[in-house]
Amino acid sequence: AQHARGEQLTKECSMAKLWHSEMLGRVVDTCLQLFGGYGYMLEYPIARAYMDARVQRIYAGTSEIMKVIIAKQIGL
Repeated sequence: AQHARGEQLTKECSMAKLWHSEMLGRVVDTCLQLFGGYGYMLEYPIARAYMDARVQRIYAGTSEIMKVIIAKQIGL
């Protein structure tokens, strides 16, 4: 609704992207621990999830960039 009204949602979008990519990374890292060495084998879906999670932290702005954007938006 806010976007439809033309409001800027830079802070909210950056916060959502940061939280999502970091949480995905934590979940996948835990799954890798559970799968052990099998987690890296392409025959298992966790290997694909690991690759996807790693790239999430990079494209459309790294987690560090998201933190900088959020800090600027809240006046730090």
